[in-house]
Amino acid sequence: MNEIKRPLKKKLFMFISGTIICIILIYIILNNFILYDYYIGDKKEQLIDNYKKINRHYKSEADVENEELLKELEGLFENKNINITIINNSRKSYIQFRKSIRT
Repeated sequence: MNEIKRPLKKKLFMFISGTIICIILIYIILNNFILYDYYIGDKKEQLIDNYKKINRHYKSEADVENEELLKELEGLFENKNINITIINNSRKSYIQFRKSIRT
């Protein structure tokens, strides 16, 4: 009776191990080759939408004190996890929302 159980345990172990390895390989292939374009396209679309939101509120250097602009930028900074810096042609920073990296 013990001889019958060993091959069955070995076959069950090999079947489960093979299934897990196949699932991991399928996940890696999907993630790296098929879904990569989706992820990049989605991030690109989000970046363009965020640019349009900022551009809609910020028209000139006089808008630096605009409360609606500051609230929109702060919301993007906190909710979308992006760093925002608005500069003029002379590279002077007017508005900056940036997370500091602490080590």
